[in-house]
Amino acid sequence: MSVEELYQKGMESFNSSDFENAANILKQAVDTDENHVESWKSYGYALHKLGKFSDAFDALDKAYSMDPEDTMVKMKRDDAAKKK
Repeated sequence: MSVEELYQKGMESFNSSDFENAANILKQAVDTDENHVESWKSYGYALHKLGKFSDAFDALDKAYSMDPEDTMVKMKRDDAAKKK
């Protein structure tokens, strides 16, 4: 599967509140293309929803480094940093 297909599949799971499956699929997406910023963001959000704050921080920090204008990523990253 391409990174876009994995991303779409991961988002379907995320939007259905299946965060565990979303995280697994989105991990495959970032492993497929480490420069796919939307996958990093969503992977971090899924991990955050699962309470995996240390891993969420790492993913969101990567996303924030790629897109420092995204205030939602910064907010979630900072929240994960406090909880990890």
